Amino acid sequence: RPPGEALTATTALGQLLRFRVMRATENIGHQRIGSICVQGLYSTPRHRHVSGALVLLDNGEKLYDFGYGVHEVGRRGRVGPVDEARFLLAGCPRFVGGRVAARLMGGRWIDTDPSRADGASVLRLTFGERAKPIDLYVGKRTFLPVALRISGDQAFGWSDLMPGGGRAAVVRVFRAFHLNVSRGTPNA
Repeated sequence: RPPGEALTATTALGQLLRFRVMRATENIGHQRIGSICVQGLYSTPRHRHVSGALVLLDNGEKLYDFGYGVHEVGRRGRVGPVDEARFLLAGCPRFVGGRVAARLMGGRWIDTDPSRADGASVLRLTFGERAKPIDLYVGKRTFLPVALRISGDQAFGWSDLMPGGGRAAVVRVFRAFHLNVSRGTPNA
């Protein structure tokens, strides 16, 4: 039988992966910024349908990942550590969930402890590399994502997460990325 922490992490993972849209308020350094992540199947120059995530930040910055690392629209190459942290703090369910799942499947540590976030009693799931831990806070009874915290050499920050976002959030992101809103809009 798997340890209790693995079962807790699996339940939280299941709740996280129910969502295709995640809204967040991110804090890195002294800068606070809102973000929306929309996941789905997208067409790229290399592939007709590829699973990916689009992140729109309130400052207009557009980040994406189609399995080749985080990139910014209009720039060549991968982004730096701060933008990579911004992408992670957007809380894209499959992106964060993939990291949790990789830990569980590899039999590596995921620590779950009672904690507090936004004045509520929550569970903290700690995963990532020991030198760069990632903490996902989920509701104690609902296991819904509440917050995310990262620490490491290059970036430190946290975000308050709000799963879902409705069609308006999806349309906003699609328009910012110049995608056809009427075709294939993912469910919120």
